[in-house]
Amino acid sequence: MRGRTAVHPDDRPPVLAKFVEAFSSGEPSRISFRVLRPSGETRWAETTLTPFAAADGERHVLVMSRDVTEAHRTAEELRESRERFQQ
Repeated sequence: MRGRTAVHPDDRPPVLAKFVEAFSSGEPSRISFRVLRPSGETRWAETTLTPFAAADGERHVLVMSRDVTEAHRTAEELRESRERFQQ
């Protein structure tokens, strides 16, 4: 995802909670959430948070994100198809 993005307002509380959890526990974690592009487009990101200690002993978190919008759309289409089939 190039350019500026912002975490979707509805997803901010769980994203913040994951960051707090990573800082406090020191354990890696992963979260998927929506991001808003300046154009208004909504995309899905999967983000891995990996805490580590810097040379000065201060804890940091390495954040790596990838765009999983197409995978999310495919999973949603599959879910909808299964629901139609079961009806």
